[in-house]
Amino acid sequence: MEYARNAGADGFSTYSYRSTNNTGQTWSDWYPYVAANLFTASAPIPDMPWRDPAFATEGTLWGRVTDTITGDPMDDATVQVGSLDPVQTDGNGYYVVTLIPATAVGTAYDVTASYPGYSDRTEAGVVVAGDVSELDILLGDCLDDSDCDDGAFCNGAETCSGGSCVAGADACPGQVCDEDSDACVDCLTDADCDDGLFCNGAEQCENGTCVQGPDPCPGRLCDETFADACVECRTAGDCDDRDACTRDVCVMGECDHAPVVCPIGQLCDPDTGECLDLYCLTDADCDDENPCTLDECIEGMCRNMDIECPEGERCDSDTGECVEDTELGAGQCVPALCDDGDPCTIEECVDTDGDAVEECINRPVECLEGEECDADTGECVPEKAKTARGTTRGGCGLFSSLGFVTLPLYMLVWVGIRSRARRRG
Repeated sequence: MEYARNAGADGFSTYSYRSTNNTGQTWSDWYPYVAANLFTASAPIPDMPWRDPAFATEGTLWGRVTDTITGDPMDDATVQVGSLDPVQTDGNGYYVVTLIPATAVGTAYDVTASYPGYSDRTEAGVVVAGDVSELDILLGDCLDDSDCDDGAFCNGAETCSGGSCVAGADACPGQVCDEDSDACVDCLTDADCDDGLFCNGAEQCENGTCVQGPDPCPGRLCDETFADACVECRTAGDCDDRDACTRDVCVMGECDHAPVVCPIGQLCDPDTGECLDLYCLTDADCDDENPCTLDECIEGMCRNMDIECPEGERCDSDTGECVEDTELGAGQCVPALCDDGDPCTIEECVDTDGDAVEECINRPVECLEGEECDADTGECVPEKAKTARGTTRGGCGLFSSLGFVTLPLYMLVWVGIRSRARRRG
């Protein structure tokens, strides 16, 4: 450099100690030597109109590229400002880019530095018209994986690649990561367990494990599509009451059992649900709403028989049960209380004198001619032949002291009919 100046060189000259220094001196000794031996006096500062903000349209950017870990300058690194042509750093890692279009208030540029084996690094730089701006760039985040470890478990194990840290993969794919325990679990809160379904209950998180919720509709059906509701039914099949004579439908989650309506003179067959031409099918069809009658359906016809109670009892019109008759009022007569103990009499209550007061009457049982009442059963039976004095009870036989057999009248008629039949034969 001294040789160049002595030879009349007019301008600036640069020198790289890395290419000429073989004495073992550090590069930092070079600049004091130059200042003391070459540039002993200050050079005059020339006019620089290009630095006047009133006229300048371009600016300059310079800086240094160093290794992040070691701090060493990076020789021959590439630096590019925006889309301008790239420049290379010198042996001390310095770069200078001139003639960069800019404004007086500053223009922003992406400044990218790259070096083989390192990841590119882009920094934001601002260039001011008529001025020189500085931007230093660090390349390389790491030397090995340990330089990248951020101490967190859930974001995975970071690695060092090309001098740059690379984020780790999800530590718990498909699960929830618990940073406090450095563990993969199914859940941390109840919300982590929610599967979005109503009918399987509200899931809960217990000790990192999801637990199925209780049945939200105990004793009822759950409809996942009907506003997440508990219902009596979802389809008509859920409403089947096993009665063919009802129309079972499901309406808005509730069962309706409308009875089958048959035309007049027909009833619904409980086996088929069809309308048949019958007055009744079951005893229930014959209900006359009188508790003191026995309602029966016999071959399609109703029969309503009064309930017969034992002697001294009557049918309770409210319950249909036989109860002790202790409430007999004045002028009332109950045939059962008129019993004289004779099976061959009929007990009746009769108003004999028209005063609306009934009295007990024990009327003899009337039998057909040739019959008599059996004193044991009260039923009418054929008269028995009697020979005492040649007479019969009722006086319907023939009398003879000559040994004729005394027969009841109906037997004589029968004998006569048989005799005429034989003569015709």
